[in-house]
Amino acid sequence: MILIIGDWRPEIFPNYAGALTTTLRLLGYTVHRAWIVQRGSEFLLTLPDGEYPLHTDSPALRTRLRDYNAVIILPTYDPLWNANTPITYALRFLSWNDPQDPPFVYLGVHFGTNRTAIALPSDFPLVRPNPSNLASTAHTTEATPAPFGAHAHRVRLTREQTELYLACYTNESNPIHLWRLDTAKHNALGSAGEVLAEVIGEDYAFDATPVCAYRYKNCYLMPNFGFSLAPSGAYRHRQTRPEQVFWLLYALKCVGLSPRYRLPVLLQMDDFQQIGGPLTPRFPGAPFVNDWLRALLATYEWYANEFFPRTEIPLWAALTTGGRYGLFYGAWTLLVDKRRMLQDGGTEPLDSTGAALAEQLLRLFQREQNRSMRICLHDHDRYLGSTGSETRHSDAGYPLAAPNDVPMAHGRIVRKGHTAPPASAVEIEVDGEVYYDIDPPRTGSSSNFQYAPTLHAARILIERNVAEMKAMGFADGGIGGEARMHITAGENFGSAAVMQALYEIGVRICRTGVPPHFANERSGNTLYRPVRGVWLFRSHTVDAADANVVGLLNTTGLYDADQPLRSFIGTYPAFNPANDISGIWTTDPIRAQRRAYRRCVGHFSDSYLNAVALPHTMAFSHSAMCLSWCDPTDPLRRFTPSDSLPSGSPGPYINILLEAWLNFELMYRVLREYFVPATGENVIATRERWMESV
Repeated sequence: MILIIGDWRPEIFPNYAGALTTTLRLLGYTVHRAWIVQRGSEFLLTLPDGEYPLHTDSPALRTRLRDYNAVIILPTYDPLWNANTPITYALRFLSWNDPQDPPFVYLGVHFGTNRTAIALPSDFPLVRPNPSNLASTAHTTEATPAPFGAHAHRVRLTREQTELYLACYTNESNPIHLWRLDTAKHNALGSAGEVLAEVIGEDYAFDATPVCAYRYKNCYLMPNFGFSLAPSGAYRHRQTRPEQVFWLLYALKCVGLSPRYRLPVLLQMDDFQQIGGPLTPRFPGAPFVNDWLRALLATYEWYANEFFPRTEIPLWAALTTGGRYGLFYGAWTLLVDKRRMLQDGGTEPLDSTGAALAEQLLRLFQREQNRSMRICLHDHDRYLGSTGSETRHSDAGYPLAAPNDVPMAHGRIVRKGHTAPPASAVEIEVDGEVYYDIDPPRTGSSSNFQYAPTLHAARILIERNVAEMKAMGFADGGIGGEARMHITAGENFGSAAVMQALYEIGVRICRTGVPPHFANERSGNTLYRPVRGVWLFRSHTVDAADANVVGLLNTTGLYDADQPLRSFIGTYPAFNPANDISGIWTTDPIRAQRRAYRRCVGHFSDSYLNAVALPHTMAFSHSAMCLSWCDPTDPLRRFTPSDSLPSGSPGPYINILLEAWLNFELMYRVLREYFVPATGENVIATRERWMESV
C-alpha cells in the first residue's frame, strides 16, 4: 500500500497527481492520497481517516504512516525560489529513520536554504542550494528549458553500474541545477548514505561529480516526476501526462516494491518504408537514395536480429498504403513498383541497386510480420475522415471489389422488425442492434465510388487496403498480426462507423486522433470504452525533424543551420535554450554536438518510456525523420562527435533510431521487473484495468 502526499494549491493547479496515481494503480499497487493544507498557522496532512498536524512533530502521524509500504511526496509546482510553501513540511520525514518507518520517496521536492520552516538533519549530505548563490551550492547547467527531456544527461546508476542518458530535471531554477554532495557527511554516513545516480559531464566541466538521485537512510531523493497541466487520463478527470517516469519506477525498485502487474512495452513507427524525396544530395558524397534504403534495411534488420532477441519488444509499424492507386510515396510505389517519390511530386525509377534494396526491405517486412514486427495498413491516399471520389480495387475473391454492385452510402435506416423491408433493403448491425438500410445508393459496376466516413464506404475503402496489403505479401491483410491493430493516417478518426468497419476485419486497437465526443452523437468519452469494439489510443510524435516540412524531404541530423526544420535542434527550439547549441555549433563543435546528442537521445528515450505509463497513448516516429543522416558507408555506425566534417555537411552522421533504441534498451533492462513485451491482448487488458480505476 502506497501513500501519495501532495500540496493543495488551487491558485496554481490542484495536485490530483493523476499520472502518478494511474501509473501505480496500473502496476497493481493500492494507492491512497493525502494533501498538505494550511489552516491559519497550522499545516495539516489530510489522510483518509482524518487530519494530522505536520507543523509539529506528531507521534500519531508517524505511527499512522507506518501502515504504508512507501510514502511518495510529489509537489504541485516546486521551483527553487519557493520558500515555506506547504510541501516544505514534508521535509520533516527526513528525520523519521527508525526501522519501523516506511521509505519516503521525494520526487522533485527542493531543500533550498530558503526553506526554514523545517530543520533538516545535521548529517544530511546533499548541499542545500542557495537561490542567491546557486553556482557555489549546486552544479549549474543550461538555462531553464521547457521540456524535461532537454535536461537529459549521461547518468551512472551506481547499483547497476550502468551508464545511460536520462532526463534528470530536479527542480526548476535558472539556470537548471544538479545537486552537490558534501563528501565528508556522505562518507560519515557509511551504509546509511548512498549515491544512487550521478551525472557524467560531457559538455559541462563540473568541479565535482553532480548527484541526481540519493538515498539518505530510508529517504530517497529523486528528480521530478513531471506532468503537463493538460488532462491525459480523460477529459472529465484531472489526470496528467507523466514525464521522467523512469525515476518513479527506479524509486520503486530501490525501495524494493515489486509490482503485481507489468506495463506492456512496444516501439512504434509510421510510414515505415518512407525515405524522402530530395532531388540531389546535400553535398558530394552525402547520403542519397540508395543510402537511405540501405539505412532502413540495416536498421530494421538490426532490430529483428539483435534488438528483438535481446528484449522481445515488438515494433508496431504502419506501412503506407495507397501507392497501388497513385499515392507517390506509398509502400507499393517503392517496394513493388520500385520507384521513389520526388519532393515536387511524382516519382522516378530506382536504379538496379536501389530496386534490389527495396526488394530486400519488402522481404524483411514479410518475414518479420508477427515475429519482431506488427505491421498494419496506413492509408495516406484517402484519410478516413475525408470525403471524395476513390478507386475501388478489383482483386478476385473480395465481395466489395469492382465490378460487384454494392452499397456505398446509407439510405433510410429503420430498426429490424418495425416494418417489412423492401427488396432493396440491406441488413446492417450497429452496437448489437440490427437495422434495415432501405434503398442505399450503390456503386453499380463502376470502378469508382464516393467515399465518406459511413459504414458502407468505409468497408469498401478498408477492403481495398486489405487487398493491397495481401498483394504485398501480408497474409493477415495488414492488421498487425496478433496485435490486431490499426494506425490511422493523419490521425483521422473518421467516425464510429469507420471503427466498426475496422472491427469487422479483425482490428481491436486503433491509434488515432481521439475525439472527446462523436459529432452528432451522445457518446460520452471515447477513452472510457471501446468504440464499436475498437479501443482508441492517442498519439505522441517523437521525431528528429518537422514532419510537416520534411515530409517530402528527410532529416539532416542533429542541427542544420541552413535548413533548421530538417534537424532535431532546429525543430524543437526548447532543446536549444539561449542558443546554447546553435550559438557554438561552428566555434565549439564537439561540445555542441555532444549537447545536441544527449538532448536528442534523452528526449526520444524518455518520451517512449513515458508513453508506457499512459494506458491510452502511444509514442511513435517516422523513418524519413530519423534515418536519413546515417553514415553512407556504415548505417549502423555509432555517433561520434567530430570537428572535421565534409564541406557542406550540417553535422556528424547519426542513426537516431539506433541511438535512441539502444538507450531505451538500457532503461528497459534496469526496470525489467516492471515491464512486459506488448501483445494486443495485454495492451487491452492494461487499458481495461485503467478504465476500472478512473
